[in-house]
Amino acid sequence: MGTYHRLSARVRALPITIKLLGTILSLAIIPLLVVAYFSERTSRDILLDAKREDLHTHAVGVIASIDNTMEIRRTEASTMAKGPMISAYADDPGNAKNAQAALGAFQTLMNAQPSIKAIFLVDAATGAVTLSTSSNRGRNMGSRAFIKAAAAGESSISEPSRDDGINFIYYTSPVRDRGGRLSQVMVLGIAADELWNIIRTETGRLGDGSLTVMTDDAGVRIGHSTTSGLEFKSWVPLDAATAGALIAEQRYGADVTEITATDYGEVATRVMSSSPPPNIIEHQLAVSDETYESGVARSNLMPWTIIESVPHSTFMAPVERLRLLTIFIIGAAVAAISLLVLLVSRIAMLPVRQLINSVQQMSNGDMTSPVPEIPDKELGMLANGFDVLRRQVSRSYDELRRGYIDLARALVASLEARDPYTAGHTERVGQYALAVSRKLGLGEDDMDMIRRAAELHDIGKACVPDAVLLKPDRLTPGEFAEIMRHPGKSSEIVHHLEFLRDVVPLIEGHHERYDGGGYPKGLSGPDIPLGARILAVADAYDAMTSKRAYRDALSHEKAIDILVEGAGSQWDATIVRAFIEMLEDRETAA
Repeated sequence: MGTYHRLSARVRALPITIKLLGTILSLAIIPLLVVAYFSERTSRDILLDAKREDLHTHAVGVIASIDNTMEIRRTEASTMAKGPMISAYADDPGNAKNAQAALGAFQTLMNAQPSIKAIFLVDAATGAVTLSTSSNRGRNMGSRAFIKAAAAGESSISEPSRDDGINFIYYTSPVRDRGGRLSQVMVLGIAADELWNIIRTETGRLGDGSLTVMTDDAGVRIGHSTTSGLEFKSWVPLDAATAGALIAEQRYGADVTEITATDYGEVATRVMSSSPPPNIIEHQLAVSDETYESGVARSNLMPWTIIESVPHSTFMAPVERLRLLTIFIIGAAVAAISLLVLLVSRIAMLPVRQLINSVQQMSNGDMTSPVPEIPDKELGMLANGFDVLRRQVSRSYDELRRGYIDLARALVASLEARDPYTAGHTERVGQYALAVSRKLGLGEDDMDMIRRAAELHDIGKACVPDAVLLKPDRLTPGEFAEIMRHPGKSSEIVHHLEFLRDVVPLIEGHHERYDGGGYPKGLSGPDIPLGARILAVADAYDAMTSKRAYRDALSHEKAIDILVEGAGSQWDATIVRAFIEMLEDRETAA
């Protein structure tokens, strides 16, 4: 309840314009924010669904492009296998003339298509390479799955294979001699980059940090958008039997001797499932700590799966732009409404502000400025009433001020009667302080404050007992503590005089030290008002050069030495220099 009352009081204390603005903005902005929030959430969900659908569509398009390329190559291998020169060679593989003709045709095709890296024939019965454009002639490839399939009468496409340091995709087709007997296997060796380039090119369109990985049915990575080499790393740990079987059948090439495994956890399991989801939402990959969104697609020709992964920061960029646009629109609406409210309120509140300004002038002591005429009927009557009140208060204020001044003078006169030193000291301190103020180039208002502070800076001594104030001997610590209270007493007395309140900090601080060791508050440096620092130097100098009941006056030179020694610690060094220069100017003028 206490918190509610405090908050309510603070709200009531706000300017009318602010309360009006807050009310209108609350009525206008809260519904706008609610609508904007739900609109943004709905738009975000729609955009996310569209982005995820686009990602899946893109993955399907990539695998379709790969399938189309492979189908073209497989058709090309099949067409070559049915050519008359190949059939003639199949009739009589030992005929050098037939072999030379076939090799010539192979070389011509390779020259026309640089992506074709090797063309060779394999004996369907033994698996040995019988005719080749590369150095693999005589090698037995009968354990390869794609050779076995072609030897059984089916055209086939291999997994990516590395042979003799080159990465291949092999396209095979059965070769029949002119008698119709399946004699040879036609093999078209295409650089695997032909497929990987499709992956890399399409991945680049997905945005920064995106990557694509292609795996086979064993979970082995056989293509990657960030590398042109084969790593043969499995997405899931392979048991020894599976890895051994893949190596034994030379599935990935004659020079592949080891298959390593990297566990990608849930993502790999979902991708390798019989029915993988079209998208995998907000998952992790080992390549970075960032979250990814992925689209998944399966090849129609091969047991291959691709996963296209986009960093969440890239994937969500359009959504983030939508959010920023929503924030901008809301901000612009708030700004426009606020500007309109402020404009209307300033026009509507102008008469009220005029009255408030008049009241503030009165509260600041300006009773001479009349309240302006206001054309509004109700506010005009209120303004006329304020003006009548102003004139009455002005008269009362003048009378009260004169009474306060007379009272202050009476207190000073009472103090002078008790301690003649105080009267002369007060006058001299005032003269010194005004002279230093002129030396420092202070304005008339500041000098007037310092003059009034000088007149009243020791008025608190009226509260000090005579036994202490007029004691001819050195004061005891207790008596000195009584004297130390006089700045606070002076400020208490003057504080009650409203038109003198601006001099209270000067009176209260004239015994503060620049290094913070003074009293009554222990202020230091610039925290001590400038006028108080000026009074402190003037007061100290006059006290040192005046004869007291308990000591003789110090010489001018000795007092100056003490001031110089205390500059920067007890007193402000700048004011000490100005004070000394002021005294020197007086001596020169005399």
